[in-house]
Amino acid sequence: MIIHTRHPMLSIGQQAPDFTLLDDQGKPWNLAMHRGTKMVLYFYPKDFSYGCTKEVCSLRDNASIYTQNHITVVGISYDTHESHHAFKEAHHLAFTLVSDINKEDSKRYGADRSIIS
Repeated sequence: MIIHTRHPMLSIGQQAPDFTLLDDQGKPWNLAMHRGTKMVLYFYPKDFSYGCTKEVCSLRDNASIYTQNHITVVGISYDTHESHHAFKEAHHLAFTLVSDINKEDSKRYGADRSIIS
């Protein structure tokens, strides 16, 4: 299996592109409002899928490491804010999930991967 990225990845030290997306409460969440904040910004394909659930639970279970180091965790996927809200409640997540339904911002970050066998 070969994984191809259609868009270039960000370079080390490059400023993260700004975006405004709906959070798990249905409210606009804007990256620019968090400039200067240490952040784990992670992209994942689907709420409630096996791999994504393991990933998010690992982040949740290690939350004290992020909190102690003043690091904000934000997850981005293509799911709706309603799905994110249910996913967040089901797994007792204390961090924000945002919806990139059109995949535009994921593309800008190089996180819209397609798998080719």
